[in-house]
Amino acid sequence: MKGREQVEFLEQQTASNVDGVARIGARVVVMSQLLDAALPRLTPLQRVDVEQAFRDGIEEAMAYVDDIAMPEQYHSTLLELTNQYLVVLSADRQDAR
Repeated sequence: MKGREQVEFLEQQTASNVDGVARIGARVVVMSQLLDAALPRLTPLQRVDVEQAFRDGIEEAMAYVDDIAMPEQYHSTLLELTNQYLVVLSADRQDAR
């Protein structure tokens, strides 16, 4: 590749990456809004079931990427968000018993 071809290639790759990040961002917004709307409407017993399924899913996701080198930011964000939603799901736990 010559200089100009390299620049064009990098511009295309950058545009593709920006599009991908934008799509991920849009998905996060939609999923966050869905969770914010749905979680408060769950009964305490439903929260217990959802919490267990959520824990199982997170454990599976963590095992899947265990052998893949992911940035520290991935792991810290995953744990931060997981803990935030576990707090929400465990709210009013005494009512479920």
